[in-house]
Amino acid sequence: MSPVSTVQAGRCPMFRGLMNKDRAFVAFSWAKSFYYSHWCGPWTEDEYWPLIRLKLDKFLADPDFKALLCVNPSDPDHIFGFAVHSPGDIPTLHYLYVKHPFRDHKCADEKPRIAIKMLRELGMADGKRFNYTFRTRAWDKFSLTWRLNGHYDPGIIRNDRKKEDR
Repeated sequence: MSPVSTVQAGRCPMFRGLMNKDRAFVAFSWAKSFYYSHWCGPWTEDEYWPLIRLKLDKFLADPDFKALLCVNPSDPDHIFGFAVHSPGDIPTLHYLYVKHPFRDHKCADEKPRIAIKMLRELGMADGKRFNYTFRTRAWDKFSLTWRLNGHYDPGIIRNDRKKEDR
């Protein structure tokens, strides 16, 4: 059975935390996805990759950063997507990524897409307030479609302000 048909067949995804074996996939997918976004900036690949990988490896090792992975329940090593976030009174979403084959697929027993299911799991959907630090065109379209109550603030991840100022 293909990964796409697993979702269509009603085998809804499950969530789990980040394991050491997932770090390389999460960092690479995040870096590649953001590089091809219109928000990345004027970096060449030679400039971008060494810098972003150092940053992302640091984020993923930081205990203040958490990752929620959406995986196939019959094969927890088969990752559909992930959300890197920081919990708090007003939680912060750093990056949300869903593999292309799963972006438009819904579970047979529920309407929401994988991305919104992850946000609901994190308490960042259904009108709840949150901050986010990275954006892409896909995110902009998705957040408008689902009418998310997110506030874009890249300064949070750059440590431009103290935590109490956020």
